[in-house]
Amino acid sequence: MAAYFNQKFEEIRRGEEVEVLNLSYSNIGADGVQLLSAALMNENNTLSTLNLSNTNIGVEGVKSLSTALMNENNKVSTLDLSLNNIGDNGISALSTALINKNNRLITLNVAFTRFGEEGVRYLSNALLNENNKVTSLDLSSNWIGYNAAKYLFTALTSEHNKMTTLNLQNNIFGVDGVKSLSTALINENNKVTTLNLRNNMLGVEEVKSLSTALMNENNKMISLDLSENKIEDDAAKYLFTALMSEHNKLTELNLSHNAIGVEGVKSLSTALMNENNNVTKLNFYDNRIGNDGARHLSLALMNANNKVTELNLSDTDIGDDGVSALSTALMNENNKVTTLNLHANKIGTPGLATLLKSLRFSLVKCAIAAQYGVHLKVHTEVQTMLEGFSTAFSRYVPCLVCFASVRTISRIGVQNPHFRMLSSDLLIRVAQTLGWFIDYKGTLRMLDEHANCVFENEEESDSEEEDDIELDSF
Repeated sequence: MAAYFNQKFEEIRRGEEVEVLNLSYSNIGADGVQLLSAALMNENNTLSTLNLSNTNIGVEGVKSLSTALMNENNKVSTLDLSLNNIGDNGISALSTALINKNNRLITLNVAFTRFGEEGVRYLSNALLNENNKVTSLDLSSNWIGYNAAKYLFTALTSEHNKMTTLNLQNNIFGVDGVKSLSTALINENNKVTTLNLRNNMLGVEEVKSLSTALMNENNKMISLDLSENKIEDDAAKYLFTALMSEHNKLTELNLSHNAIGVEGVKSLSTALMNENNNVTKLNFYDNRIGNDGARHLSLALMNANNKVTELNLSDTDIGDDGVSALSTALMNENNKVTTLNLHANKIGTPGLATLLKSLRFSLVKCAIAAQYGVHLKVHTEVQTMLEGFSTAFSRYVPCLVCFASVRTISRIGVQNPHFRMLSSDLLIRVAQTLGWFIDYKGTLRMLDEHANCVFENEEESDSEEEDDIELDSF
C-alpha cells in the first residue's frame, strides 16, 4: 500500500494530470499526508479532488495539508476529511487555509471529525472572510448544539457568504438553533439552496420556524431533507402550508422516516394541487399514510397543478385499495409521475394486477408506444404466470415492479438478493408484461448477475407477421 501511495504522489509531483485522488479508508496517517502535501505544492500539480475520509491523518496531518492548501500551486477545490479525529485544533488549521488568498476549496466535508463549539467558531470566522470560496459544506454527525451553531448561522448572513449547500444532519440544534437558522435563511445575503437537517430531533416548533422561512421572499431553498425527525401531522401541516406560498421554491422534499399520517397527507395533497407548488421529487418512505392517505395523494396526482415526477411511498402501509387509487391516478392525463417506489407495502395479487394494468395502459405509456410503433396486447400466458408469481413472491413483487420507471419503463434493476432465486426466463416474462416485449424487433438481454432487464429498441419492422410476437421467441 505504501508503494501505491508513493507512486500516486510522484505522479502528482510530475504533473501527470492526476485530477482526482481517492485515498479513503487507507490509513495513510500524518506521515502519508506530509508526502502528499509536498506533491500538492509542486508547480506541476493538477489535483483538484481529494478524498481523505477515514485515513487517520489526525491534527498533524491536517496542519500539513493546510500548508499545502495555502500554496500558490495548490489546485484542490474538493476535499473530504470526514471520519478523521481532527477536533478543534484540526479545524483551526483548516480555517487558516480557508482565509488565505491561494485557497481554492469550494466543497468541504468535515463530517464526523469530532470538533466542538470552538471548532465551529474557527470555521464560521473563516466563512466570514472575503477569501473564503466554500459553497458546499458538510458538518454532519458532529453533534453541534445551539451555542456553537449560532456562529455558523451568523456567517450565512455575511456579505462574503457563498454557501449554497449545507449538510447539518445528525446534530442537536434544538428549537433556538433552528430559529437562528431560519432567521439566517431569510437574510438577503443567504444563498443556501440545499439543506440537510436529517436526524435533528425536529418537532412542531422547529418545523414551524423553517416553514416561515420558506414563505419569505429571500428564501432560496430548492432541496430540503427533513428525514428521520419527529415530524407528525401537526408539524407537517405548517410545512405543507409553506409549499403554497408564492415565495416557495422547493422542488425536492425528503420526509422519510417520520410519523406523518392521513391528516398530514391531506394537507400535503392540498399543497400539491396549489398553483404555487413546485415539488417534483417527494420522499415519503416509512410514514404511516395507509390506504386512506394513498387515496388523498392520488387525487393530488390527478390535479393539473401537481408537478411530482418522482415519488417514494415505500413502507407506508399501503395495501391493495391504496394501490388501486394510485393506479387510477397513474392513468390520468394530468399525472406527471415518472418513477414510483412502493417497496415493502402490503400489496397482494389484486393490487399488483391493478398496478400492472395502470403501468401498461396509462396515457403516458400509450403515447410512448405510439412513438415507437408498438402494440399493447397482453399475452394470456403472461397474465396467468403473473398470478402465480405474485402469490409465490408476494413480499418482493412490489419491489420488482416499482424499480421500473412509470413513464419511460426503460429498465428494471433487480437489486434485492431475494430475486436471485428467480430464473432468467421468469424475469423476462415479467419484463415482457411490463411492456418491453412489444416492439416489433425489440430484444431483451440479461445484464450481469443481478439480472437487469433492458429494453433495447431497434428499427421498426415492416412485416405484419411480427405484430403478435410469442413469448417463446425470446
